[in-house]
Amino acid sequence: MIDPDKIKKSQVKKLLTLLEQWTRYEVVSRLAPIEKLEYGDAFAEMIKKENEIRVMLYGTSNFVELGDAWNIIRPRKKKRKTKLYCSICGKVQYDTRSGYICKKGHNDVESLSKKEKRKKFPKKISKKREKSR
Repeated sequence: MIDPDKIKKSQVKKLLTLLEQWTRYEVVSRLAPIEKLEYGDAFAEMIKKENEIRVMLYGTSNFVELGDAWNIIRPRKKKRKTKLYCSICGKVQYDTRSGYICKKGHNDVESLSKKEKRKKFPKKISKKREKSR
């Protein structure tokens, strides 16, 4: 990790070299014709150079670690049951970091109240209950 107050000339040279390499790979990956297969790895190389630059500047290239260090990402919270139901399958929804989700994996769909759920998904009567009526 580079300390801005104690940066060395060799670190500046290395950083400038990485930035130039990264820029070259980006230009090739964006502008080279697709038929030229030798340019196919340019995008992967560009990502590698970005990671090298992040490691040099911040000590890591892990986005979760960086987001946590900069207080960008919210801390994980347990998924909590809500009093809402999925409008697709009628299952209970859980509150997660990515929004409401049901056990079947329906994410970011309209939520129903218990009353709305009963209208849309009426209970099925079992054969035993039908016979006893």
